[in-house]
Amino acid sequence: MKINIKESSNVNLSDLELLKSEYADNQYFVAIKYINLPFIKKIRLKPKDITSIPKETNSYLIHTPLLKELKKEFGFFPKVQIDKDNLIIKNQSFKINSDTLKKLFS
Repeated sequence: MKINIKESSNVNLSDLELLKSEYADNQYFVAIKYINLPFIKKIRLKPKDITSIPKETNSYLIHTPLLKELKKEFGFFPKVQIDKDNLIIKNQSFKINSDTLKKLFS
């Protein structure tokens, strides 16, 4: 019995974890996993001991929709850094997609 499975997903490739891969009959077979959660919930899963920032530290960022969402999730404004297309919290890097990037503008 021959089965072809084709699954489509709108996921950022940086969010995938390769579990297994094989090459057979001129084809690649891969098993992957990813966490199907909104960006903010993914952040909540990873770093521990996140520190808060005083409001005067970055008055622009705390007024952006992204930081407001993070405050709602953590109960405070977490200390974050933005580096190119990554949001960095406690040395954990999270890839920022275009929808999340829009939330960095107030």
